[in-house]
Amino acid sequence: MPTPKRKKRDPWSFEKEIKKTGRRYSKNIFIALAIMLGAVMLFDKTGLISFNDLKGGGAKSETLQVHFVDVGQGDCELIIIGDDAMLIDAGEKENGASVYKYMTDYGVKKLDYVIATHPHSDHIGGIPAAIKNMSVDTFIIPDIAEKYIPTTLAYSNLIDAIDESNAKLEYAEVSKVYELGEAKFTILAPSTDDASDTTNLNNYSVVILLEYGDNKFLFTGDAEKKEENDINKTFNLPKVDVLKCGHHGSNTSTSQAFLDIIQPDYAVIECGADNSYGHPSSDIIDRIAKYTNKIYRTDLNGNIIISSNGKDISVKTEKGNK
Repeated sequence: MPTPKRKKRDPWSFEKEIKKTGRRYSKNIFIALAIMLGAVMLFDKTGLISFNDLKGGGAKSETLQVHFVDVGQGDCELIIIGDDAMLIDAGEKENGASVYKYMTDYGVKKLDYVIATHPHSDHIGGIPAAIKNMSVDTFIIPDIAEKYIPTTLAYSNLIDAIDESNAKLEYAEVSKVYELGEAKFTILAPSTDDASDTTNLNNYSVVILLEYGDNKFLFTGDAEKKEENDINKTFNLPKVDVLKCGHHGSNTSTSQAFLDIIQPDYAVIECGADNSYGHPSSDIIDRIAKYTNKIYRTDLNGNIIISSNGKDISVKTEKGNK
């Protein structure tokens, strides 16, 4: 998890209570424990098992799947680990039904979290239809200053869908940590103090760092250079394995200063084929190429699935692997 440089909030902590039973163990149990300890020590010396292997990190027992769902000129990410799942955005209104089908095709029956990164229709428009028949535990949305709250139909429909879902609603809180199965994610942005002086809703995007074992995934919504700079000022960001590029590969995002810090091994751009915005920018492709040639795009590759066992990364795409 990145270390905040300022305004650090204590993340949630989970502690286990240890109860003492006062029970006395028989001589036979002590003998059995001694035999077990001796066996572990023997295996450690022969290299079959190490105490370090029991301390966490490295490969995990579950496989984490990050699905970058092709919704055309929009964003949608589905994260699955075991029986736990999280949806980040769901494209435009017309994408909602297909996103729901995509989730159920992969066995998702409930969502632990839904993150609506910011109130633009190409991110939140499809959420109501996508979750209509899906159980949702928690919604996370940006805390937008009242004077900037949009009056669009897409935003109104989202709020109605949240109310109808009976899910818990939380505003994104910088530095807050959530658990998703054996993975965890940290809210990096938006900082209400920093974002409240602009009407650019892209810079209200909820940005998260997902960590699973040794692997790190960064999801940036439509965050532009201003929000990237805010994150850089607040956190000591680590190098990441996978970057979901901001704003569909627009040259307003994925700045050189941001890339210099996170140095991604893989980059994913979600954009529509032959879109009218010219996304992704050739400047962004060249910029990312300084760090990796593993650049995946929904306009070229369709649905993209990046899997992690906590140590190694693998990629599959609908339209063939690069």
